Amino acid sequence: MRRLALGLLLALAACAEPPSLPRSPVAAGPDIAVRAQPVPLDESDPGRDRIGRFAWAGGVWLTSSDTSRLHGLSDIKVDPKGALIAESDEGDLLRARVTLGPDGKLTGLAGARMTALTGEDGKPPQTKAEADSEGIALFPNGDLLVSFEEHDRILLYPARGGPPHAAPSPDVR
Repeated sequence: MRRLALGLLLALAACAEPPSLPRSPVAAGPDIAVRAQPVPLDESDPGRDRIGRFAWAGGVWLTSSDTSRLHGLSDIKVDPKGALIAESDEGDLLRARVTLGPDGKLTGLAGARMTALTGEDGKPPQTKAEADSEGIALFPNGDLLVSFEEHDRILLYPARGGPPHAAPSPDVR
């Protein structure tokens, strides 16, 4: 339950309006620096950190002065060891490690890096319709499934590398 809450908070914080953007879009890549600024809880209202069994573990506001593409995170997964993976409406993949303080509260992300998802040809998508990823699933062997909307498809990204290939999916036309 705590992981679900953490993922939800990260998703909400990631979609917030950033304080500043670079002057023009910059492609995703391993050199993109991502900062995670903690979102403070309103301490004036004790008990506001809980709703039923849901407990606020903290939130982060993700920003980057290196790219305007850090937005629209559609799905976020955090594994039990704190590895985070998310994909965006721009066709980018964000990987990071969740960092927690001694009190177990979210303090930020470490080692965040963005890379572009590629198509079956091994190249980044050229249009928004091709890039718009919506869902993500990480298999125990490291393979990654990513679903896309607009141009509906599911691609399997092999953990061992190489271009993705189409995953079996129903014809829903």
